[in-house]
Amino acid sequence: GRIEKAVSVMEKDETNGMSSAYAAQQVVRCVYARNPAPLKCIGTKYQLFAVLDRLLPKRFVNFLIGKLYS
Repeated sequence: GRIEKAVSVMEKDETNGMSSAYAAQQVVRCVYARNPAPLKCIGTKYQLFAVLDRLLPKRFVNFLIGKLYS
């Protein structure tokens, strides 16, 4: 049951996710940036997890990501 739910969440993210044009625009902005960041996270939900990853213990962040997909 957990695998099916995780796959359905991933499929939903893929079908309702950001447009490829938006993602490409973000990549182009990184390419032309004076001092580009070594890692770039796009998408509000994923940016939130990136911030939480810096602030909270890794084990707790992994737990939250697990709850998102199960």
